[in-house]
Amino acid sequence: MKFLIPWVGFALSLMAAAILYSQSRQMGEELASGRAAVAELAELRAEVEELKKGAGDEGEIARLRAENAELHRLRNEIRTLRGRTGGNAAVAVTPSAPAPVVSAIEESPRLKQEIEELKAERDKIQGEVCGQHLSGIQAAIQQWASENNKRAGENVLMQYLTPYIKDEGIMLCPGGGTYTIRPYGMPPQCSIPAHVIGR
Repeated sequence: MKFLIPWVGFALSLMAAAILYSQSRQMGEELASGRAAVAELAELRAEVEELKKGAGDEGEIARLRAENAELHRLRNEIRTLRGRTGGNAAVAVTPSAPAPVVSAIEESPRLKQEIEELKAERDKIQGEVCGQHLSGIQAAIQQWASENNKRAGENVLMQYLTPYIKDEGIMLCPGGGTYTIRPYGMPPQCSIPAHVIGR
């Protein structure tokens, strides 16, 4: 019996070392994920600032769409990170586990708030750009109607407007909405209710 006690202690030590190694590895992965999320948030901030400077630029609209997809991915990463820790900010840290993981997890509510603020800013900019597009379409309709002696209520087809629209990008809503061209005398509409002409 005395012979077994050292072996049992050795086996328990091996099991404890394996558990510590597993926890350390998992927390290292969470740290890398948290650092990536913080870096992406900084990139998003910089891109939103650039968008503020040139909201009408079509290249910026393409970047906005990429941001939208990136926000969803980032939000899912934060949910995963919180799920691993049971949604708690405090995490038991073993001596072998890196301490910065705790601060990254504690910051996730702040990250979530900043992401929401960036998303609201993005939506606002998309609405403004969409309003500019609708105004441009309305101007093309007016020019077409004037040159062709059209009266209110006559149908307007997209092919009629093509010669009057210099930038085809104007026909795309930056938020992914769909434009509806209505009879002459009624302004064009976007399928996203918050996007209105002249906004």
